[in-house]
Formats: sequence, C-alpha cells, structure tokens
Amino acid sequence: MSESLASWISLSGFVLSALVLFVRAPDRSGHTIMMNLLTAVLCLFGGFLIAAALMKLSGGITNPIVNSVLVVVGALACVAAKEMLSTRRKAK
Repeated sequence: MSESLASWISLSGFVLSALVLFVRAPDRSGHTIMMNLLTAVLCLFGGFLIAAALMKLSGGITNPIVNSVLVVVGALACVAAKEMLSTRRKAK
C-alpha cells in the first residue's frame, strides 16, 4: 500500500474537487453533474501543472508524498479560483 499511497493522494485531488463542485452546484441535474465532473478533471490537470511548476521552482522535490500533496493543493486552488470567478460573474 505504501508504494501506491502517492497515487491515492493524487486521486483524492479529483475526488475533493468533484465533491466541492457537487456541494456548491445549484441543481442536481445530469448535465450539471457531468459538467462538474469534467471541471474536476480539468482542475486536477491544473493541479498537476501547479505542482510541476512548484517542483521546478524549488529545484526538484524527490518525495512522492509531497508531490502528491502539491497536486491536491493545486487542484483545490483551481476549484477555489473557478468558484470565485463564477460568483463574481453572477453578482454583476
């Protein structure tokens, strides 16, 4: 299990993103659920990009657990940015 722990942590970035988007969704239609899942996947890819940029800037992090945590933090940052931008658009 310890060999795959980093993969499970990275996967939790998708699960947490999807959970946050699902809870904050105004309705529970099939279209909304699918769009939230697609958005969660895109936020996970954003998390991978943010983690890669942070690893490159720091000079290389060799611990896979830290890398996975950076992916989750990056994915949640993408979800937070998406939610802030969507509420800003609705307020205008």
